[in-house]
Amino acid sequence: MYKRFPVFIEPYLSLLAKPRIVKVTGTNGKGSLCAMLEACLEYEGLRVGLFTSPHLSRVAERFRIAGLEVSDKVLDRHAEEVLRIVTRLVDKYGESYTPSFFECLVLIAIHLFSEKQVDVAIFEAGVGGYNDAIGLLPGEFSAITSVGMDHKEQLGDSLEAIAADKAGIASRNSCLVIGSNISSSLRKIIEADVNARGVEIYPASLEGLQATWLGLHHPTRIDMSINGETVRYDLPLLGRYQLENFATLVALIGILAQRGVIRDLSCLKGVEQTRWAGRLEIRDGSPCYIIDAAHNEHAILALINSLDDLVPYSERVLLYGASGEKDYKAYLPHLSLIAPEIYLVEGFYRAEKAKVIEEMLVEDFKSLQIFPSARDAIRFFSDSPLHGSKFIIATGSIYMIGELMNCLDSMQVRAKD
Repeated sequence: MYKRFPVFIEPYLSLLAKPRIVKVTGTNGKGSLCAMLEACLEYEGLRVGLFTSPHLSRVAERFRIAGLEVSDKVLDRHAEEVLRIVTRLVDKYGESYTPSFFECLVLIAIHLFSEKQVDVAIFEAGVGGYNDAIGLLPGEFSAITSVGMDHKEQLGDSLEAIAADKAGIASRNSCLVIGSNISSSLRKIIEADVNARGVEIYPASLEGLQATWLGLHHPTRIDMSINGETVRYDLPLLGRYQLENFATLVALIGILAQRGVIRDLSCLKGVEQTRWAGRLEIRDGSPCYIIDAAHNEHAILALINSLDDLVPYSERVLLYGASGEKDYKAYLPHLSLIAPEIYLVEGFYRAEKAKVIEEMLVEDFKSLQIFPSARDAIRFFSDSPLHGSKFIIATGSIYMIGELMNCLDSMQVRAKD
């Protein structure tokens, strides 16, 4: 895959000379970790550039400078500059060297972070390590949050193959944090790869960490033992799995402190300012929406586990839509554990036909209905007296989640007007 892309990275390497670079990959949790790290480094007083993938509804969401999303105008200017360079190189090497959409976004991020003179640049991988443009970037620090079955067409059809690919996120002679939930057998595969390239390994650990889930409208309380004393953090992100992401964050912050990027672990207090949309996000109202972009089996199981801490099963209603390009069939049998009734939605970008999903689910649910769009679903639930006191669990494709959130926002604005 990357016989061609180094041609495009090369002219940009000089732009990455100043910022300290952190690269993050993982089947799930990588976005949450990036957002937590951004908040901590900003608390430290550093100027941070953040590139994430994918976006919910707007491409500009992928780029943040000093905690703020870049404007469309700034993004367009950098895109035009990257286009000029890409066009020149494609003319030189041929159309087979044309970079992908994601690869172009990576180039834009490099250009943007250089111009804005960030102290630390955080890059979230798209799918993996060796088969990901982020893996080609030079970087002192990297992390693998988790290894699960997703993006099999790019990374391989086994956990072992996926783990081996994600190991490629670590640059030669750099530092790599390995998430606490990665099994010992997969960790050995990662270690065998990175040891040969002089990478120092730092395993994340849950030791000394304890989480308390206080309910739907409260942060996740994390108590951490440091030198015999307990320090408390109120993490805005919900979900049991966030404790594992926090453990990875602690290990990563520890390395950054060792290497002089930050002073010490005190910047962990910044985690309380973390912002990360569409991941167990609560939208109050009648009904209340619990929105989570869980689109693979690993994430769906984590969602189910977390929901049990938040709301009773009998009070949940599932609103679900899948991308046709995803291997959603692998986790369909788990959907009945989310809620006793399901409503399907389609009409969003790359949506799978709801009738196709319905045929595979009809025996698992007592209620099953299809909406042509997220907006139609919202109107139905708003007008239904049976659902006013329910919790609508919206999950599946990130494109569906993005459309749903846009519709909720626009309808809320109209209601205020």
